Amino acid sequence: MATRALTIVFFLQPGKVSRDVMLAIRRGFEELGHTCLTVELAQIWNAMASQPAREAEILTQATASVIKMFQSRRVDLSIGMWHNALPSLAHGTRDGKMVTCFDLMTPPTPHVMYWLDAPHWSNSGTVRQVVPTGVFRAPMLYSFVNNEATAEEMRSVLGFRHASGLAYGVDVAAMSGGGGAEGVDGGGVSDSAGVITPEAMAAREFDLAFSLGPGDPGPSDLALRELERDEPDVRAVRSEQATRVRDELLMMSDRAGAGVRDGLREVFERLLAMQLDDRSEPMLRRLERIERDEPRLTAACEALRADFALFIDATALVRQTEAVERAFSFAYLARRCKALLFGDCNAGAWLAGAAAGTRVESFAPDQGAMYRRARVGLSVMRWQDDVGVHLKPLEIAAAGSVPLVARRSGIEAMFERGTECEVFDTLAGGLRSLRGISGDPARAAAMANAARTRVVRDHTWKQRAEAMV
Repeated sequence: MATRALTIVFFLQPGKVSRDVMLAIRRGFEELGHTCLTVELAQIWNAMASQPAREAEILTQATASVIKMFQSRRVDLSIGMWHNALPSLAHGTRDGKMVTCFDLMTPPTPHVMYWLDAPHWSNSGTVRQVVPTGVFRAPMLYSFVNNEATAEEMRSVLGFRHASGLAYGVDVAAMSGGGGAEGVDGGGVSDSAGVITPEAMAAREFDLAFSLGPGDPGPSDLALRELERDEPDVRAVRSEQATRVRDELLMMSDRAGAGVRDGLREVFERLLAMQLDDRSEPMLRRLERIERDEPRLTAACEALRADFALFIDATALVRQTEAVERAFSFAYLARRCKALLFGDCNAGAWLAGAAAGTRVESFAPDQGAMYRRARVGLSVMRWQDDVGVHLKPLEIAAAGSVPLVARRSGIEAMFERGTECEVFDTLAGGLRSLRGISGDPARAAAMANAARTRVVRDHTWKQRAEAMV
């Protein structure tokens, strides 16, 4: 931890979910005793949108105001979500290289970019427009993302000077209904200390709750057939997805130089096969393995790493092998238990044949209250990430439910399997774990209490803020 209290500026973006995360991060820094100030980016964005002819002038004025604020308040550090602060301010050059206004300040002031998504996907991929400028190599820019594999891609492919892996945190008070006692929102505890009781668990309406966002494709005929089986052939469903993207992936080799096109096609074929065998192996590790096994493909691998746009597009197609995993997993469980699906999604086709009592509700402002309607919360990562653990297990645990997690590299370093969460490798195994927890309210209550205790001890934004400093 820093030896003195810092003055930190937060560049806050408009919105709901990502803004709430930034506010939670700010509270973590405040709990450490730091002074936190705010710049509302919406003011700059609205001014530019309403007066496009004055965009350069608006950026210059906004930057001058920010610099004046930094100097008068003796700001030590600033933090923004993704790279939102960069296009909202004016920057310059030093020694012929692009640097930020944070580098040009007196004294230079570090700016942290906190990536809630990997840069490849955040803000609809607008990072593509920034990478060629070289600004991410500026000395005062620092990035945190939820896993080291993505951080390595940021450094070695996207040209970030400083990028580090750091696990997500969670705002326990916000997820638990305020102060840790769930009873305020009807989640159901019996004692004033906020301890979840077996009676409260037994009274919950659903066995399972799952938050699903937009973007998941509908089911194929094969997927629907496999959902009917007690032990579905998930590899067959994934292979179908891989086949759908294969031709487009191979055509991407035409974007490379003639000398490596054939080699790239072979590299792409190998990456798809590796995805089916082990989706959790990071892309850069796969390329290193291909080079070791087939030195003749080294030039093709080097060409892929050197072309950031091709790397982003090609690896995205490879990862789309997992595009139906979230919806398929929930649909399988929802056919066999009473489940609650909430979120901004269109999952109707997946839920044909769902068990009686299963419900779909729109996204709720209070996610914790939604999770507390069920004994167990489901965590399945989206297809864009090879490794790293997303927010869901932390949110489920902080809310007071038991995390049921489709295996992710790193999850068992965050929670103890069997006492604080359950991890499954197959859907049939996940169903057995779900039934074992949901059918035993005493066990469910013990696991939920243990999971929330672990989050409070190890996984709050206060602890992540200390690690960032």
